[in-house]
Amino acid sequence: GTIDDIQKLQVQSVPLNQQPRRIAHLASSRAFGVLAIQTPDAPGLSAAAGAAGTGGGGGSLGLGLEEEESHVVLFLDDQTMDQVGQYELDPLEEALSAMACTLGDDGTQYLVVGTGYKAGGGGGGAADGAGGDGGGKNDDFEPTNGRLLVFSLADIDSVAMADDDAEGGGGAGAGGGGDGEAGAGAGDRKVVLVAEKETQGAVYDLEVLGGKLVAGINSKVSL
Repeated sequence: GTIDDIQKLQVQSVPLNQQPRRIAHLASSRAFGVLAIQTPDAPGLSAAAGAAGTGGGGGSLGLGLEEEESHVVLFLDDQTMDQVGQYELDPLEEALSAMACTLGDDGTQYLVVGTGYKAGGGGGGAADGAGGDGGGKNDDFEPTNGRLLVFSLADIDSVAMADDDAEGGGGAGAGGGGDGEAGAGAGDRKVVLVAEKETQGAVYDLEVLGGKLVAGINSKVSL
């Protein structure tokens, strides 16, 4: 019966040395996407931790965590649990939601991450909003900006070919201007930031409707 089926489950603990907040499975890429909080004294998953991006302070929206914490998106192989890559968010930016999905008709599976900025942070402008000076410790603060980040895991060989083509055009081919960088990891895959979009608030929830992304941004739903 069901008890016997449950007893067949094998549970494995994987030490992240970080605080995981959200997890999503990219089945076609054989990987997990994990949103985690990284503290300065945490050893991290790899020696490359912290090399990607600028990683600065990042308290929690309403969780009262220390400002020294930074948020990171980890990619782990779903068989070995080895780190494939990571993306470190901007200072004062927090990872709030994650979803593995396909968008449009291309059939590619992406990891979509929604973020929000604490007061004083923000990629396109300061989130000065209601909350004033109060030392940045206002639990009623509603973020005024955030980001939607779309990631994919690509074959390293195909990424190298694309980079060669981009060099021929005289550009680095990347875009965005974000502080975090999609980091390469072990194995034959590389994390690629496919797209990013600034939002007028924090992205707390994500869903797909008719091949399009639906986001819960502050108290609104946006398509």
